[in-house]
Amino acid sequence: MGAWGPIPGTCPLWSSERMEVVLAAAIAVVGTLMGSVITYLLQVRTAEHGERRRNREQLRQERLTAFCAVVDALHSVRRAEHDRWRHEQESPEGAEAIEARERSIELRPAAWSALTRLHLLVDEPELVRSAQRAYRSVRAIHWAQDEDDLHDRDRASRAALDAFLSAAAVYMREAMTG
Repeated sequence: MGAWGPIPGTCPLWSSERMEVVLAAAIAVVGTLMGSVITYLLQVRTAEHGERRRNREQLRQERLTAFCAVVDALHSVRRAEHDRWRHEQESPEGAEAIEARERSIELRPAAWSALTRLHLLVDEPELVRSAQRAYRSVRAIHWAQDEDDLHDRDRASRAALDAFLSAAAVYMREAMTG
């Protein structure tokens, strides 16, 4: 040891063996930290991917439910419009005709609610228009002038419902693949 401290290269604290150990430990710490960071980033990415998949599936289920609600509501209105027409033909101011008219009117808000939900969930304007056309054709049933007109309107309403269902099926298939 010299007057001013240890002689360079002779200090046991700075020996090459000790430096190798320190360097190896530093590399191990850096490697562990890098592994932790990479693992964290992969977990975040996996969690985000899973969340996106869950959101897409939830939206798909909501759309499917909305499509079914529209069809159910329109079929209910269709039956009610048929009943209304039949009872009004038999006795326009009879109790059954009044009851059938009221039933027809009561079902309309459920149909509009289903159409509104569809409109909010679906970003395809033509699909929404198809559902609206089906609603209008179903509502037109009770305006039939005679039995032949009733059958024509009924066929038109069924065709409109089928067109809506076909468009909805295409939309759902495209949404699943896209």
